Amino acid sequence: MTTDNATANELSDIKTQFYAIVENYPAIYANYKANPNLPSAMTDHDKLESKLTSLYRRMFTFQAAVEKELEQHENALNQLTDVNLNLNATLAKTTASMQGKNAMIVKNDTLQNSVTVSGLGDDLPVQISIVEEAKSIEKTAYMYSIARIVYLLMGIAIVSYFILKTVRGTGSSTSANATPILDNARMKNEQPAV
Repeated sequence: MTTDNATANELSDIKTQFYAIVENYPAIYANYKANPNLPSAMTDHDKLESKLTSLYRRMFTFQAAVEKELEQHENALNQLTDVNLNLNATLAKTTASMQGKNAMIVKNDTLQNSVTVSGLGDDLPVQISIVEEAKSIEKTAYMYSIARIVYLLMGIAIVSYFILKTVRGTGSSTSANATPILDNARMKNEQPAV
């Protein structure tokens, strides 16, 4: 299983657990508020609060893991940037060296220089090919690293949006659902016993 699949599965499981907890929250909370001294209501409420606390810890741990992975990718990108700088410096030196050798070829017409230069000339296409291949590999690695960082940033944004939406949505829906239940419970308690 790849890291991306594990991350997606973890996020999916967190969402599933959250919805399962929130589904029962209004009824348990209302029962607890209506009957705070009832042992079963207290037990149900405490279990629910414990599950929510555990889930929030898990969400923050997940977010920290995603941020750590992003930092590792940024470090890898910085290392690739250093490699890129070194390759560019090597390419510049090689190019300058080749230009110097080519100038020497033009200036020297003797047979000895021609033999020496033709020996170097045979290696030039190979050197140029190796430099071009290195540049291609470097460019591919650089683009891949950028794509991974963009992907992780999008993942963090989606997780943050999900957390904010669910936290805000839970607060309003809980209070809206709990109020009629509490009002009904108060009305029943206020009615005289027959």
